Formats: sequence, C-alpha cells, structure tokens
Amino acid sequence: MEIKLEKQGRILSGFYEGYYIKFHKDSQVTGGYYVFLLNHLTLPTDGGDFWEQDWEHLEEFVKSSEWEIEWLEDGGDVILSEPVPGVERGDQVDSAGVVVDVEVESMPVEVDEDAVRRVLSMLAEDDWSAARTGLSMLSCVPERRDFAASLMKRGDAVALYQRRVSGFAWHGGVAAFLHAIAHADVPEVVTFSFTNNEAWTCVVVADPDLQHPIGSVLIPNEKPSLVTEPGPGSCLGCTEQ
Repeated sequence: MEIKLEKQGRILSGFYEGYYIKFHKDSQVTGGYYVFLLNHLTLPTDGGDFWEQDWEHLEEFVKSSEWEIEWLEDGGDVILSEPVPGVERGDQVDSAGVVVDVEVESMPVEVDEDAVRRVLSMLAEDDWSAARTGLSMLSCVPERRDFAASLMKRGDAVALYQRRVSGFAWHGGVAAFLHAIAHADVPEVVTFSFTNNEAWTCVVVADPDLQHPIGSVLIPNEKPSLVTEPGPGSCLGCTEQ
C-alpha cells in the first residue's frame, strides 16, 4: 500500500477499520512520522496517534496494520460515524454530518481562579497537554485574561464544542477532549474558558462541583491555517513574568 504524507484517507479494512487517517512527517521536532487516527473528520469523538522513528519503521507499522486506505480529495466525502452518547443529532447536522446549528441551554456560573488552577493541575497530572499550557497562560499578563464559565447538559457541551472545533479535527487533543465529555459519568458539566492573547482559547470541562476534571483543549481564535499549534506548556506568545 502506498503511504501518502499529509493526505486524508479512510481505512476500508485493517486496524481501526472505518476511521480516518493521516500520515505526518514531524520534521521540526522528532524527525519521525506520526500516524493520526480519527473516527470523524470534523466531529471526532475518538481517535489516537502513533509515532515511528523513521520511514522503515513506518512501513513496517503500516504493513502489520493490514490497511486498505481510500485516499480522499481535499474537501472530500465526510461520513458520520458512531453517534455520541447523550447527543440528539437530528436537527444539528447537515447531510455531511457537520453541525450547522446548536441550541444550547446553559447557565452562567462563577468560577474563581483558584478553582481553575486546581482543575488544570489535576488534568496536567493526567497528561492533558492543553491543561499544562493553560497553567502557563494563567501566569501571563493577567490583565489580558478573560474568564467565561457555564453549566450545561453533557450532551449540549459535546454538540457545542463539536461545532467550535469543526475544521480543526487533526489537532492532537480534539478527539480525546470530545470523547472525554461524551463518556463522562455526569449528566451536567461546567465548561470554562479563557484567553490571554489573540490566537488561542483554553477550554476546560469538569463536573459541576469542580472535583472531577473531564478534559481540556486549545481552540484557535482564527482560522486554523493561520495559527501555529503551541507546544505543551507554551505561553502562547505572551510575555512571561
């Protein structure tokens, strides 16, 4: 099977059958190759990634996965995968499975910075890279930071953020973030977000008591093609104190 770098494809058979796949050459950091997997191109609820140190190891991994891949044209067909628990998709998606209208009932809540730091710290300990970056953001130019927090149904949170991350699905943490919300063992969640520069917003989701963090993700404030994905713990261009 031919391996095409930076091209979206759909796995017709083999390991992760039915998922979408993308091979990426990590020239700037590791020098190796990433294999990104998503169950949906614009509304991912599950996914993962694998890393191989060189082309030879990548070929061995692909061979062992027994993949048959259908390569998609840019802007090609998008097929909705498994439904998300707690989300009624009926009027929310178009024929391509893209969320076009989300009506969310939410209630504003107050979340102080100590609570935000505590939740982010717990997520960072669980290896959420967006949470580590969020902690760095909290230390950067406080007067530019803006908090927003809401209480909403878990299914509404999934639908809302599926819409917000549409078109940014290949960012590593998006699939894990949506999957964590969709499978959280609570009917309602608190979502809070903040930004302290012009490019990125850190979004955090937890249970209503803020005792059980669920997930965190970084969302670009501009078109994804215009921003560079930050590294873990990055201060995202802010002036560190």
